Amino acid sequence: MSLHSTQSVITGALSDLPTGMQYLYLNSTQSVITGALSDLPTGMLRLHLYSTQSVITGGASAIVAKGIQLIRLENTSLDQAKVNDILTRLYTDRTLFTYATPELNIDGTAIPSGTYQYSASPSTALEYAYALEHDDDSEGFKLWDITYKAA
Repeated sequence: MSLHSTQSVITGALSDLPTGMQYLYLNSTQSVITGALSDLPTGMLRLHLYSTQSVITGGASAIVAKGIQLIRLENTSLDQAKVNDILTRLYTDRTLFTYATPELNIDGTAIPSGTYQYSASPSTALEYAYALEHDDDSEGFKLWDITYKAA
């Protein structure tokens, strides 16, 4: 579904999306979508909710949209806890993703907590981001390109 840059107002939850949906483009609309990345349908490839009032979290269970290519949530209503939760979920599920070069853009939202640095045992959102982008421990997962608001 592509309604970006229109006067559309869509309100709903990620868990309400049909199982066959692959693309959701609601950026630059008055839409408010809520839910967790773990609620995305299995085949979801691209989620564009930037410049909306949407509120998304990572979720408590594993993401089933393993082929996700792009998640754009910049300039949304995410606070630091939600930004941290998204990075925690992606890090937790890092070995599940199958797309060669997945991207996350959460710029223009809250600043993730921690310091962007290597850690053998990451425990902050920015350590998760670093690990997702570098795989310094050679786990073999797909490297993410992450854009976030810096301090």
